[in-house]
Parts: sequence; C-alpha cells; structure tokens
Amino acid sequence: MKLSDITSNLGAYTHDCILVTEAGPAREPGPRIVWCNDSFQRMTGYSLSEVKGRSPRFLQGPDTDREALARIRGALEAWQPVTETLRNYTKSGTPFWSEISIQPVADADGHVHFWLAVQRDVTKRVERERSLAEWTRSLQLSERQLQEEKTQLEGIAAVAEHAQDLITITDTDFRVLWANRAFIARSGYPATAVRGALHCDLVAKTGTVYPSREAAIRAVLDGAYSHNEVQNTDINGDEYWTDIRISAQRDGEGRVVRFVVVEREVTEQRRQRLSLERTRRQVELASRQDPLTGLANRRGLDDALARMSVAAAKRGSRLGLLHLDLDRFKEVNDTFGHAAGDAVLVAVADRMERALGPGSLAARAGGDEFIVATEINGDPGMLEGMAERLQSELARPVLHDGTECRFGVSVGFALQETPPFDPAQLMIDADIALYRAKEEGRGSVCGFSAALARERAEHKTLADEIALALETGGFDVAYQPQICARTMSVVGAEALVRWRNPRLGEMTPSQFLPVAADLGLDPDIDRFVLDRVLADLPRFGSRLPRVSVNVSSRRLRSHSLIEEIDARDIPRGRICFELVESTFLDHRDAQIAWVLDGLRERGIEVEIDDFGTGHSSIMGLKAVRPSSVKLDRAMVEPAVEDPEQRGVFEHIVGLAQVLGISVTAEGVERREHVDLARSLGCTALQGFYFAGAMPADDFIAWLEEYDRGATDRTWRRTG
Repeated sequence: MKLSDITSNLGAYTHDCILVTEAGPAREPGPRIVWCNDSFQRMTGYSLSEVKGRSPRFLQGPDTDREALARIRGALEAWQPVTETLRNYTKSGTPFWSEISIQPVADADGHVHFWLAVQRDVTKRVERERSLAEWTRSLQLSERQLQEEKTQLEGIAAVAEHAQDLITITDTDFRVLWANRAFIARSGYPATAVRGALHCDLVAKTGTVYPSREAAIRAVLDGAYSHNEVQNTDINGDEYWTDIRISAQRDGEGRVVRFVVVEREVTEQRRQRLSLERTRRQVELASRQDPLTGLANRRGLDDALARMSVAAAKRGSRLGLLHLDLDRFKEVNDTFGHAAGDAVLVAVADRMERALGPGSLAARAGGDEFIVATEINGDPGMLEGMAERLQSELARPVLHDGTECRFGVSVGFALQETPPFDPAQLMIDADIALYRAKEEGRGSVCGFSAALARERAEHKTLADEIALALETGGFDVAYQPQICARTMSVVGAEALVRWRNPRLGEMTPSQFLPVAADLGLDPDIDRFVLDRVLADLPRFGSRLPRVSVNVSSRRLRSHSLIEEIDARDIPRGRICFELVESTFLDHRDAQIAWVLDGLRERGIEVEIDDFGTGHSSIMGLKAVRPSSVKLDRAMVEPAVEDPEQRGVFEHIVGLAQVLGISVTAEGVERREHVDLARSLGCTALQGFYFAGAMPADDFIAWLEEYDRGATDRTWRRTG
C-alpha cells in the first residue's frame, strides 16, 4: 500500500487535523510521521518538513497525561484503534487539548502499513469541564462547611446567653429573633425593643457593607461574613467598635433560614492600636526631622532630594544645593554655653525658612552645618545670588539672654543642569565648594567647578600618598643649624620633615603638611620626626647642644602627649618643642597650659615659631613663658632697608630681653641679615647664609667641617 493511496483524498475536505505515521513499533521512539494536512500545520504551528520523520511524542509536555499515553501504547501494540484526550504544545510553547482518534490502515491482506490519527482541538471544552468540576467541588465543600456550622449554631443558645460577645440571631432580613444579655446591655435598649427590630437600627452601624445584601450573600456562599472594626452607636449616642462575624443557619434541606451575628467589642484594642500608630508616625517623623530646629535631618533631606530630583526633571528645572557652615560657632558654645549655641542654631534655622521660597528645602546636616536644596528655573546664576543673600542674612548676630552671639557663615554651592540628577554627587560637589570657601577665609561663598573637583581629587590622592608614606617609612628628617650670634658657634639645629613623593618628587613641608593636618595625621608626622631625632642624637654628640622639633597644635592638645614623652628616653635640655604662634595665642586653654608645664618639668624647652607674624600679646607671651622666640624672615628682610621695620624688629627683641626670652632670627641669607640681627641683640641665627637643611649624614659632615674652621666666613675670624 502506498502513502499516496491514503493522502490523495484526505485533508482536502475536512477541518480536522490529520496525521499519518508509519506502522512502526509503539515502543521508543515510536512510529514516525510521514504526512500531515494543512489543518494540523495551522493548529500546531509546525510545517510538514519540520515534523516529517519525527515521533508525534515531541508535541507532548511534562504535564501530558501519562496514563492516557500508556493506553495509547497498549492499543498500538495490539494493532487496535484508540481515542484519548491529551494536553499537547504548539511550536510557540502554547498548551492545547487535543482529542485524538487513531486508526490502523491495512491492505487487502490485513497487513497494517500506517496509523491514521485524526485530532480535534477541544481546549475550550476541556476548560469548561474542568471549571465545572472545580465549581462543583467548591460547592460541595461549602455545603459541608455550612452543615457543620449549622450543627455548631444549634447549640449556641445554650451557652450564648452568658457569653461576653454580643450575639444575636436574625431572620434573613436581619430582624432580631433573639439576643443575648451582653448585646442587650451594650445597645442600651430593653429586650422587648430589641426583638423584631432591624439589627442595624439597634446599633446604628455606619457604612454600606453591613448589614446589606452583599453581607448576606457572602454569608451564604462563603459560610460566614466577617468585618473588622465596625463602628456602632448605643442608645445614649456613645460610639463603640466591634469585630463582626455573620454565619448562615440552614434548614434540613439546606436553605438559609436565619443568620447568627457574633460581635466582639474591640474599642479599647482599637484605641491602643491607633495610639501605637500615632506614636509610630511621630517616631517616623522624628527620624526625618531635627529635634532642635524642626528642619529636616540628613535622612529627611535624602528623601526630599530624591523627590525633588524627580519633580525637577519633570519640570525641566535645574537642581541646586547649598552647604552652609557656621564660622566661630565653637567659640559661641565655649564662651556663652551650649544654650547660647542652641539659640544660634534655632535662629539660623528660622531665618533660613523665612528667606527660602517655594521649591526650596532647608535641612540641618548636623552640628553647625545646614543644607539648602532648591529648584532653579532660569539663570543658573540665581543659585550664587541665593548663596550670597543667605550668607548675609544668616550671619547677623543672635541675641541670647541679653548677649549678642556673633558668628560667620561660609557657603559652598553646586548645581546640576540636566537630569538624571544625582543628589549624592551634588552633596559631594557642594561639600567640596564649602571646603574651598573655608580655605579662603571665614564668611566666604564659593561655587563648585570642574577645576575645583580636580584640585580635590589631587588633594585626595596626595592624602592617600601621605598615609602610605607614614606606613612605609617614606618620610625623612633634615637638620638646619642654628648659630650663636655672639660666638658664632653651633648652638642647635631645627629638625625639618622631608618627603620625596614618588609621583611629584621632592615636596616642601608647606605643600604636604596642610593636607596631613586635614587628615589628622600631623601628630603622626611629629611623632616620626621626634623618634628620628632621638635616634640621631647620639651620632651628633656634644657638638650639637639641642635640636628643635615642630609640634602641631593638635598634638599639643592631646591628652596622651605627656605619656608619650615619658615613654621615650629624652635627655633633659637636648630637645626643644617649636610651637606655631596660633598655638601660643591659645595660652588660656587649660589643656595646653597643663602640657606646657609638663614639658618644662621634663627638661623640654618651648619655643614660639614665626613670632610677630600673627596677633602677639605680652600677656600671652608671659603666660606661655617660652625659652625662645623665632623671628620670621618676613621681619628680618625689610628691617635691613626700612627704618620703621628696623624699629619694630628692635622693639620685639627688646621686649623678649625684658622677659628673659632668647630670640632666634630665621631666614638669615645675607651678610646684612647677620649684621642686623647681631647688632639688635638676637641670640641665635638660622638661615641659608650658614647652611640649608641636610640629611643626618651630611649634617654630621658639615659639623665636622664647621668645627675645623673650614667654613670660610669673615665674621667668624673677626667676630
């Protein structure tokens, strides 16, 4: 028998899907497809070329009925026709239900040559049958539940009379047939008025959910209806709240004949829950609000910035940020107390809120720092104008308890022109601008720029390199000699830190020490220099009476400095601590005074560096009691030519002599400097005229050469 004998009249006049397979064995992989009609191709999405030679089993999926497949295999092995319904899948992966009738095709001698499968898409029929079966099962389950509920409710009257819950039994219109004592007492109506009345009239329930037709339907279909926190009103007009549950009661034939209404009063529980919710909202608000000023805190600012970013993007606005810091605020706290400081913060916050218009938000970032976020429509220069106005408005003195608290305001601002806006980066940019504003002096306003960002990036890189240099021993110490102005002998040296940056080469202290101070690493550098000097002292021997080392203001204020001194073997009279004049101005600081006394007790002299370049005072000088002061080159050089400057120089030297303080002239680079300093009574001289700063080995060689008189100086031979 030929395939064409079968297919010539198949498929042309039917919408059914027809598939012809060879009469192969039913076991794996099964008979192979030899032909299919167009209807099959439309139903499955496969073309004849895609299915030819494959077993029809590729249409099956993991959820295809395995028992039905087993029955089909059994029929094929017995060469018998079979009809089954299977869940198959189209080429796109869409499942469908197919009713498959398979017939063997035999020749005149009864030999089966092909299997002919006729398939119909019965997906809709199967889904209807399944839905109906599911609905039937649900209905049966509901009926069982209702019967169980009925059994339970039949005995309710025996115990409900004394229950604390409010229990009523009503007809299908919710007219009360029976009520327990608790319900009658809570409603306030007499028992005679309760029976026959509509349940909702007795308790004046609000809303449209209960009692209603919907509540009755749900009670019938679902077995019960419940609703939490229903508002009620008793006969006196007092409100109370209940959780309500309505159950349907059925007769012997399953018809609903009455409802059982059970209510539990939850007035107190509701009051407690609402109180907790109010507390939670207050806590949530407090977590986003600064308690002192009422402004948004950092968390509230972050949330507001996220919202403002979206709003500004929708409106096509720019997003700007101002970072404000109060100058000299610590002085207000220290001088007038924290109550005055709080008054300043509150006043600043009030002024900010009054000065800002819609589209702006003020926040307290912490301490004495504030943030203003704003949308900018129009000229970007409006942000700088806002910064200047705020700076001027906020810096006005604040009156507290009859005292004017004076302070300044520094402002850094940044602007993002186009979305998507990045609030975190905007905060960083404004912070960088504020840092520059404070560098430029108190009361400054500075805007962010790309150049400023590059500077800060370089600052960050340099800071990392400084930290690494401290960890890896990248710093070194150089010594510059100090010469006695009278005998021209070496009386000491100043130890100066040196650093050869691997990236930038040799750097002066003025280039890297401010960055180290920003990191709080200046005490570590001071400690390194002192330890190196103590290690080098034995090499210098008696030729070098003493060495001066610089001490930062931060280290001088450290409570651990005296402990560190005691932990080191420091020979008395050989070490001098140089303090910058700004530290000298803090002579009233009790901690600094205690440290200075401790240093002197341990034989460590104190010297004021760069004296006369700041705001010196006689009282401060007497309080600090240094053994020596150093006059900066900025005072030495002009005094050579300018009589007025020479008079100032002479006055300072005379003042020091009256107080018994030695004077060292720094920056001595020419013979004229030497002659001037000696003639005016300076005690010691330091500068390139004698030598620059040198590593320890070179300094030792210089000392030997100087002691032999090899350094040819006319003043040494005649002085």
